[in-house]
Amino acid sequence: MAWRLRLVPEHTTFDFFKHQWLTFGGSMLLMVLSFVAWGVMGLNFGIDFKGGTTIRTDSVQAVDVGAYRAALEKLPLGDISITEVFDPNFRADQHVAMIRISALDKKATVTPEQVAAVQAAVEAVEADLGRVAERTADQAEAARIQAIAAHGLPPLREAEAAAGAALQRLLLARETLDAEEKRAGERAVELERRAAELARDRIREAALIDDAAAALSRLAEEEDGLTQDAEGAGEAAAEARERLAVLEDALFDSE
Repeated sequence: MAWRLRLVPEHTTFDFFKHQWLTFGGSMLLMVLSFVAWGVMGLNFGIDFKGGTTIRTDSVQAVDVGAYRAALEKLPLGDISITEVFDPNFRADQHVAMIRISALDKKATVTPEQVAAVQAAVEAVEADLGRVAERTADQAEAARIQAIAAHGLPPLREAEAAAGAALQRLLLARETLDAEEKRAGERAVELERRAAELARDRIREAALIDDAAAALSRLAEEEDGLTQDAEGAGEAAAEARERLAVLEDALFDSE
């Protein structure tokens, strides 16, 4: 069995007309009071019924009814009605508004001074709207440029990252070259020190060679002297042996 929602029971027992004289009597009393108030206080006719002065505005800026009303409410005027006019024959940048104003006193008319004040207030609002439109256009242009920049930002970021990586590699290569240059400088200083030591060693070796040559020369001279002395000693020995043989022969003969 399907369940159905019932807001009102099928059989009602409420007596709607039990208090009909009370409700009907209250309605009639309110109707009578409304007619009395109408007759005593009268109707509060708007500017459409009371009349007034109509001012037409034609501007290249879009109509801002709220801005117009806020500017005109500061003036000593009565009712104010602002309506934007649309016409297909208008230009694309043509915006028309109808401003109807009335005086504070119901029996008075709008003075030329009040009309001039309204025109000045409207012109000030249009100038403000123009500045706002210019700022809006500038902001839109800035947003467009920002969007274009944001669209081109990823490649720029990639290029920046690549340039940063290349710069890091260059810095590392520069540090490596600086270290190599330092080591080469230290090596060059060490080689210069060794070359100076070798030069001093060669000078000492040359001096030693010269000393050795002089010593060899002296030894050669001494050897020659010793050889001559040895030869002289040999001859003296031979003469001594000869004399000894002669003496021995003489001694043998004497015996």
